[in-house]
Amino acid sequence: MAAAIPGDHLPTQEELKLIGSLRTRFEDQLAGRAANGRDYPCLVGDLALLRVLRGNGNDLDQAAVWYSRCLRTVAECNLDEVVADMTNALDQAGTLTPLDDMLPYHAEIKEYVRAIFTAPQLSPAGDLINYISFARFDMWALTSRAEWWHWVRYMHGATVMRMVECDRQSRAQGRLVRVITIIDVAECALRMFNCPKFHINHSRDLGSFQESVAAEIFGPVVVLNAPWLIQKLVAGVMRFVPERFQQKVKLVKGDGTDDPDFVRLVGGEAQLK
Repeated sequence: MAAAIPGDHLPTQEELKLIGSLRTRFEDQLAGRAANGRDYPCLVGDLALLRVLRGNGNDLDQAAVWYSRCLRTVAECNLDEVVADMTNALDQAGTLTPLDDMLPYHAEIKEYVRAIFTAPQLSPAGDLINYISFARFDMWALTSRAEWWHWVRYMHGATVMRMVECDRQSRAQGRLVRVITIIDVAECALRMFNCPKFHINHSRDLGSFQESVAAEIFGPVVVLNAPWLIQKLVAGVMRFVPERFQQKVKLVKGDGTDDPDFVRLVGGEAQLK
């Protein structure tokens, strides 16, 4: 697989030609989506196709394979309905920043997952910041008490909402906006992650979902407060994931305030409070 093209700049002249070529390859599908009012910018807009191309190293053939799989996944998961719902929620709120309760089944899922979908402040570069507390992510209760399909649809909604949000922010800022994901593992014990039923179900229903529909949406992933044992486990797992993903993950000791690179990335200590 070709390496992803770095940078957040808008398409070059050469990339605009590639976008046109990619459109030509999917002319019938895209025309059908337009005729049915399903030509959503986050799926078929120029910036969306630019993400597809850059995520595939601007290799047109490889990008076409990826995009074909993306459109299949959209159909199989009925994501057009989700895109319409998430787009409408943002439009009704009149904001570029989603609220957590806009996500499907949020009232139910929030009992098992503690997260801030988008922090109030952007990073200095203009990227979004997502915070997830793994100490407040109860996999055991989620699988035993919640309706599993609600969790699946919540994740579909969260991924789509991120795609819509990144597309709108990108057009507003004139650059490709991504999301910085902060995962806080403070107060976590290994047994909290050792829930076989969750991992089996998640792998079956969501394992490859995000990588099938969201191209170049997710930026750095920073793990805070990682104890020594979790650092060792993550280091072991990283050997089996693609190098491009390895480069995105960073383990930070403590809450990150002593790491100047991390503080600079998210926009200062005040953003971490």
